[in-house]
Amino acid sequence: MRHFELALSVVGGLAACYIAAAPLQAQSPQFTRPQWTSDGELQLNLQAAGGQRFLIQWSEDLRNWHGLATAASTGMVQHVDSAVPFVATRFYRSVQVPTNATTGDHIPTDQGDAVMRHFNHATFLLWWNGLAIYVDPTSTTFVSQGYPLASLILVTHNHSDHYNRNALNALTNADTVLVVSSNVYASLVSAGSPLTNRTVRLLNGQSTEQRGVHIEAVPASNNNHPLGAGNGYIVNMGGRRLYISGDTSSGIDRSRITNIDVAFVCCDGQFNMGPPEAAQFVRAIRPKVVYPYHYNQANPVAFKTQVGRDLGIEVRLRPWE
Repeated sequence: MRHFELALSVVGGLAACYIAAAPLQAQSPQFTRPQWTSDGELQLNLQAAGGQRFLIQWSEDLRNWHGLATAASTGMVQHVDSAVPFVATRFYRSVQVPTNATTGDHIPTDQGDAVMRHFNHATFLLWWNGLAIYVDPTSTTFVSQGYPLASLILVTHNHSDHYNRNALNALTNADTVLVVSSNVYASLVSAGSPLTNRTVRLLNGQSTEQRGVHIEAVPASNNNHPLGAGNGYIVNMGGRRLYISGDTSSGIDRSRITNIDVAFVCCDGQFNMGPPEAAQFVRAIRPKVVYPYHYNQANPVAFKTQVGRDLGIEVRLRPWE
């Protein structure tokens, strides 16, 4: 497999970019010149034939390579590396992968990368070691779109933008385990759903181990979500701690929300935290990486600006809405 590499060196605030590749054949993928964004991040541009999928990797030393993102080409793959302001040197290369590879951002763990595929609003998929872990799925069409059946499903609470029983039915088989809040479990029981037979109900402070993934329920509440009815979750997979806020204000007990590697934080400002409150919340819990999600009409760029860079928190913006 031919690799196509781009080297970026950033020293003392000055940057030099070098594009290097083997002699190209027609339709061979190649990096074109990257572009700096207005806030000092780097947009990578990989020209490649449509229908192909590529893993973009980064390295500090050209020996040890790490996954950045897997993306499908429509003629050009573009990806913004929001970690660049925090590093001195980074090199990139692309590796062609099978056309059924899950696309999304890579999250490193001690047991291989998890690939995070965002969908919309509060829904995303974590693909890790052959496990498909869905969070708050509300669409009934994931499988027909080529996404896998669920190994695990986490549901934060029973509002319709997070919980859809038909979507759960469409994603599950006999091996699927659901981890849900008390009000979701009550909704399943009320509906007489057979899903209760493979559902674990967690109250705030409780935890469970499923398929090698440790899941802990933490508080998630606001003026429209009573304390204890819904959950946030801390997911430990491969030695990495991921925090999923669900719908919440910042005034919750944060004592368990510590040592977070990646956080998913709501910031729509409709009962939940808005961008200013969410930014202060994130600065308090200090994850290494944060994704603002569930932001509706709020401005995630304002959230990113208010998080700032002085604490070394990487903010990744994706079209979640």
